[in-house]
Amino acid sequence: MTTFDEWMLGLGITGTFCTVGAMIIAVIALNKKTLTQISPQPLTVRLIEEMHDQFANKKAFDDLVKHNTERHGQIFAEIRRVEKERREDVDARFLQLGESRNDTMEKLNQQFLYIRENLAAINREMQIRK
Repeated sequence: MTTFDEWMLGLGITGTFCTVGAMIIAVIALNKKTLTQISPQPLTVRLIEEMHDQFANKKAFDDLVKHNTERHGQIFAEIRRVEKERREDVDARFLQLGESRNDTMEKLNQQFLYIRENLAAINREMQIRK
């Protein structure tokens, strides 16, 4: 082994040790607990007796929730009722239109039959006159 090869081998081993050392330092740095401080510090909140009247208590809140829930139920029931009525009206109108269309088609077919019969009679008459 030449001197150059020995130097290259030494550099390779040294580089490997440096890489492993850097990885160990990185892992330690990632796992290290650091103290985090929020700045500025949050202020302590003190409720003054006079301010209690400005806020709703638990019972008032629960009553409001109950009232809103009941009212929303009534509103949605009304929406469902109106939607059902409108849907029934639209369905009835479509049935009426379908029946009207069928009547019209039947009248047109009768008129076409009348015209065909008359054309056939006219053609026979013209054949006889020739």
